[in-house]
Amino acid sequence: MDRRQVYFSKACYLSGVVVLAAAIGGCGSGVTDAPETFEISGYVNYDGEPVPFGMIVFVDTVSQYRTVCKINDGYYESQPRKGHKGGKFDVLVTGYVNEGEGFNEGPPLWQGTWKTQVELPAESVEKTFDISTDDVKPAESFDPE
Repeated sequence: MDRRQVYFSKACYLSGVVVLAAAIGGCGSGVTDAPETFEISGYVNYDGEPVPFGMIVFVDTVSQYRTVCKINDGYYESQPRKGHKGGKFDVLVTGYVNEGEGFNEGPPLWQGTWKTQVELPAESVEKTFDISTDDVKPAESFDPE
């Protein structure tokens, strides 16, 4: 390739990157066009103690829209503009003894995912979930072999 082809090739590549960034970033009013969401926060306890680390996911039963929150020392909260929209939700909770080396890699408090269903109003909500050993299989009884 001669020098002009290299420059033309680089210019085309950079133009493509700029167009892609504009498309991803969006044009116009952006966030204000997004449907309104409401914050959700609260606590997750296991046998009366705060879940040290984990994840709680709210899945809208109609749209399948998901709100994902990290649990730290029993507390969770949605990120700004990434809350719930109100309605009926499946709630999925995983709990861990600690964070481990990566997200969800610490030893589990129980086997699998604890599940329930809730109805949330179209407003910001604080919700506590109490999980007991009667609701899940404790991790120590889990033998993957």
